Amino acid sequence: MKKKRLLWAVLICLLCTGCAKSETLRNDWKTTPVIKWDSPAERWMLSENEKFSLKMKLSEFPETIFIWSDEQISAKKDAEEKPLIFGTPIFSAYFTDLNHDGYPEICADVMFGFGFCDEHIEVYDYYHDEIYVLWDRMKYDYKLVMKDNELLVQKTDYHQSENILETSPLMLEKMTLISKEDESDVSNPETNADA
Repeated sequence: MKKKRLLWAVLICLLCTGCAKSETLRNDWKTTPVIKWDSPAERWMLSENEKFSLKMKLSEFPETIFIWSDEQISAKKDAEEKPLIFGTPIFSAYFTDLNHDGYPEICADVMFGFGFCDEHIEVYDYYHDEIYVLWDRMKYDYKLVMKDNELLVQKTDYHQSENILETSPLMLEKMTLISKEDESDVSNPETNADA
């Protein structure tokens, strides 16, 4: 009986240690252009008291740990944590080099709003400290999908996810760059004109 308890204790310690560890991802963005940052299905079954959190390190940013929690993706460097992307919730996240500068951007499919919710895309260029959005609040919803190792955007009518209007590659040229002055109010539809 003591051996079983000890075995279970060791197994639990190994599992917990493995979950907390964040290994550095090394990737050749030319051969594998998109990396999906997987969110476990169990995430949606957590109680209010349990917190969802994933960590990722990229070889391009060796001093930084990227953290995906319930309502944000942030970057922790040294002791400082900087919020990058917000959502209620963030449905999916990917790393890909959209501007071909050798440094991957963080791309997320997020929901925003209380009552009148919509889905839109946010892309954070961590290397250049810039954020881009694809957002037509209460007109269209946008969702990220990966097909054949390419990151695509599905555009649908607002709140009608079954009615796909267009599927096209995710490109920064089709998105709105949010200036530093507007960054504190990304939720403002005036700063997110039609892309």
